[in-house]
Amino acid sequence: MKYVFMLKHSRHIEKNVTSSRLIGFYSPMDKANAVIEKYKLITGFKDYPNDFVIEKMEIDFDDYDFEVEEMM
Repeated sequence: MKYVFMLKHSRHIEKNVTSSRLIGFYSPMDKANAVIEKYKLITGFKDYPNDFVIEKMEIDFDDYDFEVEEMM
């Protein structure tokens, strides 16, 4: 399996309101961590250094379930 790491910055502004910015996709994860360090110096991100999120995402596969479609 192959993976990439999606990096975003998400912070709660108020109840039921979240500000989320997609920064990019990286491989390996070390690159995502290096980008976080760079963005921690940028206005809009530096005040919320703990709001970076990295999600591991599998690539090169079909995510559509034909069996569910046939049942409908």
